[in-house]
Order: sequence, then C-alpha cells, then structure tokens
Amino acid sequence: MGWLLSFSVQHLKNNLRDKLTGRLSNGFREQVISLFSDCAYAPTLLDFEEAVQELYTVGGAKAKNFVDSLPRENWANAYFQAKRYGEMCSNAAESFNKWILEARHLPILSAIDKIRIQLMTQMCDRRQKSTKMNGIVCPEMDSRLVEGFSKGKVWTVAQSSEEVFEVFSLPTVVVDLQNQRCTRSRWQINSFPCMHAITAIQKFGKQVTNYLDPFYFVDAHRFSYELPINPIPMLGAPNVPNEYHIILPPKTRRPRGKPKIQRIRSRGEKVRQMSVRGVKNWENTIEKLVKRALIKFQNCFL
Repeated sequence: MGWLLSFSVQHLKNNLRDKLTGRLSNGFREQVISLFSDCAYAPTLLDFEEAVQELYTVGGAKAKNFVDSLPRENWANAYFQAKRYGEMCSNAAESFNKWILEARHLPILSAIDKIRIQLMTQMCDRRQKSTKMNGIVCPEMDSRLVEGFSKGKVWTVAQSSEEVFEVFSLPTVVVDLQNQRCTRSRWQINSFPCMHAITAIQKFGKQVTNYLDPFYFVDAHRFSYELPINPIPMLGAPNVPNEYHIILPPKTRRPRGKPKIQRIRSRGEKVRQMSVRGVKNWENTIEKLVKRALIKFQNCFL
C-alpha cells in the first residue's frame, strides 16, 4: 500500500479559519471549525457523510470549496487507509521544537552538542523508569484496557464464529478479532482494541494481549531506550584554535527591526489574547492617568 501522508487537523482548522473572511462573527467561525473537526474524527463513512453535509449547510460555499480541495484519505479518519494510532496533529514535532528552544540560539556546533546531551539524559531517565514498570502492557494502555472492561460489563455478547462477535450496545457493534476490526472503526483508527472488542475478548475467555500491537508492551518500550547515547569526551580530541569553534552563518543583510525569536504562526492560527494582570479595562486606566497628569500640570500654575 505504501506510505500515506496524514495532514495535521489542527493546521487544517487554522487554514479554514483563514478562509472564513468577511463580516462573520467569531461564534460562527468557531461553529464551522467545530463541524470540520467532527468530519475529521468521524469513524465511519456514514458518520462522515452526515457530518460533512451539516458542515456544507452551515459553512456554505467557502467551507465546501475548502473541504472538496482536500484529499479525504489524508485527513479524515473514515477514509484513512493506514494505522494512525489516534494521532491527528503534529504535536510531537512542535513539542520537540519547543524542547530544544534554548539550543536553537547557540552556534551550530554548540547547538548540536546541547541537543545531544538533552537526548542522552532523556533516554537515560526513561530507561530507568522502564525498569520499574510492572506487568506486560505499558501503564497508560493498561488503564485503557481496564476502562474498556469496566464500561462493557453491562453489554451482552453473542458469538457468530470463532473470531466474530456481536456486542449488544447502543448501537449494536460487530467485532472481528482475527482481522482486528469493528463496525464502528474505532479499532482500525486507534490501532487498539475498542471497548466492544475488549468486552468480547473478556467474556469469551480470550487473552487480550494476543490482539495488541507490539508497541504497547513494556518490553517494546524498554527496547526503545535500550541503547544509550554515548558521551563524547574532550580529552584526547585534536587541539583546535578557538576561532574555529564557532561556525558563523553566511553574510546576509540584516532586516530592519528587532530579530524575531518566536515561531512564525500559520495563517488563520488563533492566538490567545493575554490580559494585563490587575488591569480590567486598559482604556479606562489610560484615561485616569491622563486626567491625573492634567491635574498635576494645572497645579503647577496655581
């Protein structure tokens, strides 16, 4: 099947927000963005069609043109043909960029060395924590299994074949354990047994670990951090003059103004406004300060 490109839903929402120009209220924009999010997270084709029709009705031509310009297999859960593990945004990459923020302002060799030390320390910490993990499945995923067991206690399960079951919930769901699929598509989207699958596995005495991806096991987690990043000693290294320690960037004309240190925000990205502590209305505050200054100025001539 090859590699499938998955678009970041968060960035798509920002792009859609940028398309909704004109005399539109913020409440209307956020309603359209919420409906688009419903389309992206819809688990089945039927759910997607219902959500996208509502989006077209509320958002009009602008929302329809935006959605129709996107290949659905790259952003909608209902059409995505590979394992997505429940990830819909590029949070991991953005978190890493923020994590190395201090190193980005250093010269290139110093930046690389600082990032190396950060990674070396992080891998060592996680390696030590993994030795304290008990059980077979990682703690976070084990909690999801326990939650699935708890919620499925009230459901009745009927067996159709060795690996196919019908779970009588609202709505009724068919679970295929052999192919790791359910009619609600939750198992396929998250690559983790849904509550219906967990209920069928438990009530018919099957082993739930036989239906988990290997990445969720404690052994796989430990294997990820098994090999350490080795330190780089300076003793015995070639004696390089100090002027060669810093690699300068190419000569360019410096733009006007103060250098930017914050990342460039994508078009349409919503920026949370920060309020000044202790100042509820800055216009009233400025007006009061101006009045005080005028009174002091008048008193000088009395």
